[in-house]
Amino acid sequence: MIFPFALLSFIANSVVTVPPSQWKAIDVPVPDHGTLIDCEFEVKSGSRVQVIFTDREQALRFDRGRSFQPLQSSGFVTAGRFRVRAREAGDYVLLIDNRIEGRFPAEVWLRLSLTRASVVQAQELPEERRKAVVAISILFFGLVVTISATQFMRQQNL
Repeated sequence: MIFPFALLSFIANSVVTVPPSQWKAIDVPVPDHGTLIDCEFEVKSGSRVQVIFTDREQALRFDRGRSFQPLQSSGFVTAGRFRVRAREAGDYVLLIDNRIEGRFPAEVWLRLSLTRASVVQAQELPEERRKAVVAISILFFGLVVTISATQFMRQQNL
């Protein structure tokens, strides 16, 4: 049996300024397969922004103005959050797009965290310990039943 143990690390918890009619890229290195990326953002000043999470190859397509396939996209909003799982380890990019209304810079509070899943293999107990655990469990169960029964009987005799 395999048990995942989460290891949380914060990538960003700050305000990012995105110039008018532009976008800003934040590199997100993902060290392990299956890592969860949590993103929360809020525009503190300026217009709506679009927050996009994608791999480096798709970010280059975005930069060149070609069609691309993001792993997650918020649409143009003033606040939002999302969670996405990166299936493969590698270099990913968080894009903050301020091109919908290009008159003012956008001040965006951003919190980005990674939850890495490391895998620990469970081991079977040796036969002697298994027998001891079963015996102790049965004795404990018997003790609980006996105490409960005696208390019940005392209640009935009152």
